[in-house]
Amino acid sequence: MEKSKKDPYTNEIGKTLIFCVSQKHATRVTQILNFLADKIYPNQYRSDFAVQVTSSIPNAQRMTTDFRNNKLNGHSLQNPNYRTSKTRVCVTVGMMTTGYDCTDILNICMMRPIFSPSEFIQMKGRGTRKNDFKYHWISKDETPQNVDSEKDEFILFDFFGNYEYFEKDFDYDEIIELPSRPSIPLEPPPPTSIDEAVYTGVDPLKLLKEIIIPEGGMRIDRVFYNSFKEVVTSNKEIQEFVKQMDFKGAEKYLVDNILDKPEEYFTLDKLRRSIDLDRKLTTEELLLHIFGHIDSIKTKNECLKDEFEKFDDLHLPDEESFNDVKQFFESYVLDSELRDIIDSRRFGDLFVHPSGDSIMKISEEYQKIIPEFIKQNVDLDRFSNA
Repeated sequence: MEKSKKDPYTNEIGKTLIFCVSQKHATRVTQILNFLADKIYPNQYRSDFAVQVTSSIPNAQRMTTDFRNNKLNGHSLQNPNYRTSKTRVCVTVGMMTTGYDCTDILNICMMRPIFSPSEFIQMKGRGTRKNDFKYHWISKDETPQNVDSEKDEFILFDFFGNYEYFEKDFDYDEIIELPSRPSIPLEPPPPTSIDEAVYTGVDPLKLLKEIIIPEGGMRIDRVFYNSFKEVVTSNKEIQEFVKQMDFKGAEKYLVDNILDKPEEYFTLDKLRRSIDLDRKLTTEELLLHIFGHIDSIKTKNECLKDEFEKFDDLHLPDEESFNDVKQFFESYVLDSELRDIIDSRRFGDLFVHPSGDSIMKISEEYQKIIPEFIKQNVDLDRFSNA
């Protein structure tokens, strides 16, 4: 716990995701963490420092939402005006990987081996989301000054050498041939159990070393995208379209001749995952970025920030209601379930929805204006994950 990255305002261990091998493994890790938390922070937690969030746990999906909204097992007791979950660690196996957007996670712990490059990108990507912790304060007047509130890094605890495997050992150029179908059906292998393992060698944590991932990212992040970039920039037809500033023509050529073709099988979803983008990627953004017309492809949060700033400039919500207006705006854009509740006027369902509290606090005028503004001005498809 001492090496974990901490919340800049409470000095508690930052919100953490742990990926385990099995349900039994997750249960044991959760027990150990709560035992340690009781020793380190006496009387602060009651077996809710860490929680198991796996498919065998009732309401596990709701727990992931509450963790994202900083209300899992209530709010932190450090300061009533600062929103962060009392629960600091979620221990899972396969949940909270793809499509889970919790921007204030500061620690990712891999207690399982990973063999799929796309799965590794998705899992470590839970920590790469940008966040400014100052927006977690309920009242701007309470926000402490001179605190570096921007999230600029996260810590990846890797107990199975996944980083070195994908950085040094994995063969990204290997062509895997499909096996021929056997003429005689094979007997299925006997079931195996990986719920328990015994290790009698030297404690590997004695060899603990810290690796700083460079700004350019890992090799796994660069290989696939760079291969696509090389194909596109060397294509004479696309070069001519871009030279004439005809990006619509370049997009059409890209879709018709390069994407989803068997030679390399470049797809928008694979490219999205290779650059760790948490929303739908468009061909226009790809071309603009590849040919240097934009410096970066914006994340879901950056796009959301741009859209809310347009709303803020037009409607100027007052300081007292600003945070609740912002939360409702973001929730309406990102949460299809909430949009359905609002659009079908099932307002009673808001009492059990994670964003219901903020909606109830804002005026009826904003409850009406925000959905209307979003429907007229925001491309909701842009915020989907696929």
